[in-house]
Amino acid sequence: MDKLERHIMTNREAFDDKELPEGHLERFETRLDSLLSENAEARRPRFRRVLAAGVAAAVAAALLIHRPESARGDWFAGVGNDQVEICETYYSNVSDIYEELYADASKADLCLMAEGVVDETSPLIEMLPAELGADERAAILKEYYGELLDALLKIKNIK
Repeated sequence: MDKLERHIMTNREAFDDKELPEGHLERFETRLDSLLSENAEARRPRFRRVLAAGVAAAVAAALLIHRPESARGDWFAGVGNDQVEICETYYSNVSDIYEELYADASKADLCLMAEGVVDETSPLIEMLPAELGADERAAILKEYYGELLDALLKIKNIK
């Protein structure tokens, strides 16, 4: 096959003497338009998830405004700078709050709000730049996850 391929590549002009069939451009554009519209339909649910995550983040931020620093609990007391341990502590606290929240069937709307606050497409630990030192990464994780836990606690305490 190499000889045939080489012959075709060397004599490309000899093989390129035919015109495209009548109506080819119109059929191509129609097919392209349908593919683009199908692709747009497939992207809509993803856009809605991103929008919902943005709304949840805004709700979390609104819940945290006006809360004095002294009123915040130390979710990571006794946890050192081990990033995996910080994440495990965070997930454990989320689980505890969820358990209490889901125990009350009348708080289904709050459960959805809570899920929106903690929903991550990629965990923060994976997005932190490697150039940061371990102490900086740990501080960022504690601050970020601490704020999310504070927001969850506020949501849980809504009457």
